[in-house]
Amino acid sequence: MRYQKILSNLDITKDGLVAYVKENSKKNEVVFLKQGDADRACGLYCALMSLIICGAISRNDIITQEDKNLRKFLKEFKDFTPLIREGTTAKKIADAIENTFNHEVSCTRTLAKNDKLLKIIKNQISIDNPFILGILWESKNGENQGGHWVLVTGVEYENLEGGSLEDTDSKITKIFVLDSLGDIPKYTYWNRIILVEEDMKYKWLTRTGNKKGYEPITLDHGIVVEDKT
Repeated sequence: MRYQKILSNLDITKDGLVAYVKENSKKNEVVFLKQGDADRACGLYCALMSLIICGAISRNDIITQEDKNLRKFLKEFKDFTPLIREGTTAKKIADAIENTFNHEVSCTRTLAKNDKLLKIIKNQISIDNPFILGILWESKNGENQGGHWVLVTGVEYENLEGGSLEDTDSKITKIFVLDSLGDIPKYTYWNRIILVEEDMKYKWLTRTGNKKGYEPITLDHGIVVEDKT
């Protein structure tokens, strides 16, 4: 049997994908930020969306940029590049969050890859923590062709006994993510899907620029964002 686990405070409303504010379960914040909404790189967009989900900032804070912590946070990214190189940007993203929003959230950076990283994603999504995921595009000869950051909002998993995601028998088959370069998700909790195959091959599902329907990728580094409040 296949099941889905989505971060529990996310919902689909007439406004699209939203996160509910803990202090008021009837109040929600639109989550998705499309690259171009601010003049920044993909890692920053994922960080901001994770902070919205955790209730650390509001969408209005991002639009007006009047919040002191947010302005300090944005300054941390003045030299930011979207390329992932040896975990440098993973550290920069985590440090920026910790340096400015440490009262609201905590960050844990991991340099794990592929199947080891998938286990971490499984554990974190099962306890409702947003996960900023680094991916690397692979060329035909297996070399990496640059990197990208996305935000994991949920997974699809198999469990023959009908158990929960955290069960040892549960196996992830798809990773649901928000990609700031993708379309606004109006009716789903994601706008991109990563297919996880039996042999632990990872495929970015897309028909843009290819006939196969996917691009091979590597799961490379990640950042757990955990709500402390």
